[in-house]
Amino acid sequence: MLSGIAILAAASLTVQMASEGGNRTRAAVQTGTWAAVRFSAQLPFARLLMLAAVLFAAAYNTLWLVFSDRVEGELVSLERIVPFVGTFNSVAVVAALIGSVVASRALPKLGIVRGGLLLPIVYLGGFALIAASPGLATVTGVRFLQMLLMKSVAVAAFEALYQALPSQYREQLRAFVRAVPQQIGVAVSGLAVTGVWQAATDAVVPVVGLVVAGILVVVMWRLGNLYTRAIKDSDEEVAVQSLLAPPARQQRVSVHTGAARPVPPLAGRSSGSSRRAEEDRPPV
Repeated sequence: MLSGIAILAAASLTVQMASEGGNRTRAAVQTGTWAAVRFSAQLPFARLLMLAAVLFAAAYNTLWLVFSDRVEGELVSLERIVPFVGTFNSVAVVAALIGSVVASRALPKLGIVRGGLLLPIVYLGGFALIAASPGLATVTGVRFLQMLLMKSVAVAAFEALYQALPSQYREQLRAFVRAVPQQIGVAVSGLAVTGVWQAATDAVVPVVGLVVAGILVVVMWRLGNLYTRAIKDSDEEVAVQSLLAPPARQQRVSVHTGAARPVPPLAGRSSGSSRRAEEDRPPV
């Protein structure tokens, strides 16, 4: 009897401790995420990154709604819709697998900035084509190209942009962008397209996508400029601080992205020259 009571008490205590530990872990994760968001909101690069996530989701959802509407409107019956959609998805998945292999070799040569601009340009040109010729063939071709780029170059290039952010906040901000801005983009685009369908004709919907894609191209162009400038600034600061700062304080911070990384010390520098460099170094 006593042993049974002891076992039950120990089990209850274990469950309580596990629950408290889980609550503390969740609270720590939430605190870290909001700290990352508050810090990143001060950086132009991070603000544009979150805006780009909203626009990417809005453009994706708008094209998906246009594609679904066109398939249903032209094929009409389920006997024709189901085989068409199944075949399209199968071909798109195979093409995406091949594209991911090609992207692993093409992205280093193409560059992160140009790779990040590919999908917005496809959205811009695609919605323009759909507005001019809203047939099923046009919409299907644009949708196929969208899926191909998303599974290969576009996502990899966009994810690489996070490397310019401070390492201590990078993953928290990435999780926040996936959980909040992307869902906002889906919701806003869905409401906008639904409102346009009810208030106007189907021909107006691609125009909405065209406007979103145009803004997205501008945002990604600006992001690319900030990313390139941050990399250039970091290289220049490495060269300057390696001459001025002692090993213990060698660090560069990008004014555009807030990222800080250590700077390797110069070989063969004496302790006397390090002290003189520290005395001559301007205050931070």
